[in-house]
Amino acid sequence: MMMKREGLLLLFFLSAFVSQALDVSIELFSKEKHNRAVITHYSGRYIVYCDDTEITTLSKNESITIIQHDTFIELIEEDSLMAKGKQMKMIGQGLSNVFSMQVSGKPIRRYDDNLLISVFNKTALQFINRVDLEKYVAGVILAEAGGSTKSPEYFMVQAIVSRTYALRHINANGEGFLLKDDVSNQVYHGKCFNSTINMAVARTAGEVIVYHDNKLIDAVFHSNSGGYTANAEDVWLNSVPYLKAKADTFSYNQKNYYWERSFSTVEWLNYLDQQHNYPVHDKKMYHNALYYAQPARETYFYDSIPLKTIRQHFKLPSTFFNITHTDDKVIFSGKGYGHGVGLSQEGAIRMAENGYSPHAIIYHYYSDVRITYYNTILALAE
Repeated sequence: MMMKREGLLLLFFLSAFVSQALDVSIELFSKEKHNRAVITHYSGRYIVYCDDTEITTLSKNESITIIQHDTFIELIEEDSLMAKGKQMKMIGQGLSNVFSMQVSGKPIRRYDDNLLISVFNKTALQFINRVDLEKYVAGVILAEAGGSTKSPEYFMVQAIVSRTYALRHINANGEGFLLKDDVSNQVYHGKCFNSTINMAVARTAGEVIVYHDNKLIDAVFHSNSGGYTANAEDVWLNSVPYLKAKADTFSYNQKNYYWERSFSTVEWLNYLDQQHNYPVHDKKMYHNALYYAQPARETYFYDSIPLKTIRQHFKLPSTFFNITHTDDKVIFSGKGYGHGVGLSQEGAIRMAENGYSPHAIIYHYYSDVRITYYNTILALAE
């Protein structure tokens, strides 16, 4: 049933009372090195600082260019040097401030709120977006699943999961920033202009997932489980009570459900021999290396070689695969995409499109958890 506009507006304003205002810091282009960037005012009002000294105020469509020189950065406007220093800040002054940013060879991206630029290890510029948590969550959903579905219920699931993940991992990097913008944390490419996603974030504002101890869970997720999720200990060694393997029929026959890769037989056997001392000259073991099957997710290749190690070496979509042999090739026929632990995004999308509620979907993928508000956790901790 579609809610009336008045109901949506009321829900949006009520969400502000259940969600504690919180900013997070995200390192942008975290796996790349860039020595130059063009920053352009998009909306709101920005004051630009260099080493805490106010330099200028940016108006609509005005741009500044940032260039790294050794340990310093230069701020250039219309080919004129404005300032030189160790650090540049763009601080928004209004309720809604947006800037656009372009680095070499990359499409323009737009970001909410504030920007800090400094030099990292004399090699490149470091960009940190200081942004409201809920705006960040909306940006993550757009990058992670914006083109996969139009389901508001799924976007609500991803909002709760991404918010929980971000709050759990704040400061986990311990390198002067909080979160990265790539798959090592959550993919984030800036501001979300999708109204369905923004409303899903507003409707779940402040909601997080906790275990029995009222601590935030590690809300990991992946693209597709291949029909069976994995135990946390099978991927990362440590057992986690709410990240347990389970059948996941909802991921069947989705976009990333099935995959196939082939490699030369020589390459495969040499890898087993040289990297794992596998007895390829033994007749039985030779046959086993060329014909391997997983009726359900396993952890090891014939009880000795971690499947995740094979996946990493051959850059396979998942560890859930069978092996067959033909002519001079071995064929890896696999299911799923990603580590397989926690929530399957494609499975969750199917559940949402089939009428399951956001909370029911979360309870399906994470064992024995509950959903509460972040403010409630903070109050209990006092």
